[in-house]
Amino acid sequence: MLRRIGSVLLGLIVILLLVGVTDAILERLFPTQFVNADGSYAIPGLPLVAFIIGYVFVYAGVGGYLTARIAPQSPLSHALALGALLLLVSLAFALANPQQQPLWYLLTSTVFVVLGCVAGGSLKARSARAPA
Repeated sequence: MLRRIGSVLLGLIVILLLVGVTDAILERLFPTQFVNADGSYAIPGLPLVAFIIGYVFVYAGVGGYLTARIAPQSPLSHALALGALLLLVSLAFALANPQQQPLWYLLTSTVFVVLGCVAGGSLKARSARAPA
């Protein structure tokens, strides 16, 4: 039981760390893209938003794969659990900061996070079934 919970929590921690570090780097490289002149949060331009959603998807895939790899059984189920947990985290963030990001951005990034977890878990599940 502890390994099941640990696999999901480890996937969550890895995703949050990767996204947090990459966000911090991007905010240092492109400070005017993330903060308005009045200090409020700004949504960056479309190319940067697409890049952000892309790396969030990849990082979620890494987390989903890692979760599935560590899970003692049912790797895809654990990756789905990670996706569900991230869905709840995204919802909590949206409710705590309703004016920080537009709804379309929150929905898009949330969908890609869940899809990334499922893709990573599926990749691991397929590799476990493939003949050596």
